[in-house]
Amino acid sequence: MIYVAASHRRRGIGTELLTALETRCVSDRIFTSTNVSNVPMQALLKKCGYITSGAVSYLDENDLELF
Repeated sequence: MIYVAASHRRRGIGTELLTALETRCVSDRIFTSTNVSNVPMQALLKKCGYITSGAVSYLDENDLELF
C-alpha cells in the first residue's frame, strides 16, 4: 500500500514511490488494486502506464475494487 498525504500530492511523490517499488520487483508483472472511489490513485496508475484488467465486488461495501 502506498499513500501520499493530500497536502503533498501532485508533486511526483506517488510516481517516485511506484517507480521505487517497480525497480525492486523481480517479476515481469506487477498487480495492484484500488477502489473506484480512489480517483487520485487511478490517475497515478494510468499516468504510470497501468491498465485495468478487472474488478471485484463486495471487498469494500458499495465500492468496486479495480485491478
